[in-house]
Amino acid sequence: LAVVVGLAIVAASIVVTLALRDARARITALEDGAMLAHTRHGPIEYATWGDGPPMLAIHGAGGGYDQGRLLAETLGGDGFQWIAVSRFGYLGSAMPDDASIGAQAEALVDLLDHLGIERVGVLAMSGGVDSSVAAHLLVEAGHEVIGVFMRHGEASPVAAPVACQVG
Repeated sequence: LAVVVGLAIVAASIVVTLALRDARARITALEDGAMLAHTRHGPIEYATWGDGPPMLAIHGAGGGYDQGRLLAETLGGDGFQWIAVSRFGYLGSAMPDDASIGAQAEALVDLLDHLGIERVGVLAMSGGVDSSVAAHLLVEAGHEVIGVFMRHGEASPVAAPVACQVG
């Protein structure tokens, strides 16, 4: 019995060690892709990848640009220049005193200006849906928002993707 328990402990140790190594590799890869843009509300962390029309990926609760990237890769696919952002207070983005939807929109405007982008689509989920209301404010700031795709929960009556033209 002691031998079986000992083997189980060794096997569990190997599994945990391999899982931690994989997790560290994923974290390092994400950190290597992160950038900061300075906005009027402090730094905003983001990552960009891909070629094509620009699309903002706005994460939900419990994530940052990393979750936005996962959202874009899962639902958005190839053929776009993705910009995944960390909303206020997530990962490397600032948590300003004014963390309103309007302030988040201003930070997104500053990011898009920094990147030289005037026309953008928006892909958002969960808490990012609230931030995607900022699409209207992006239009007011002179950016052309070409569409919004939102998903809010599996059990929600509006769980089906919603796509619309804005502006």
